[in-house]
Amino acid sequence: MPKGWDEAHLKRLFGEKCVHCTNPDARPPDNRIRRAILVCFVGGVTHAEIAYLRRFAQDFDFRLIVLTTHIINREQFLQSFTNFLY
Repeated sequence: MPKGWDEAHLKRLFGEKCVHCTNPDARPPDNRIRRAILVCFVGGVTHAEIAYLRRFAQDFDFRLIVLTTHIINREQFLQSFTNFLY
């Protein structure tokens, strides 16, 4: 926005329940705020590993953010080992 965010634009984007305040102490408490953990994988991650991490995050009540170079499947995982043998 060239002139910044105003009340009308905020309500159009986020709905009528949007709360805009300039004083952080006056902001209503947000129950959605939880701890977050960032997990980074270099070289790829499998769907099973992500599923386990999601379950772990759900059990211990924290947000999970996964950063990876790519998601690999079973065939790609096994193929990576055969590249070293031949």
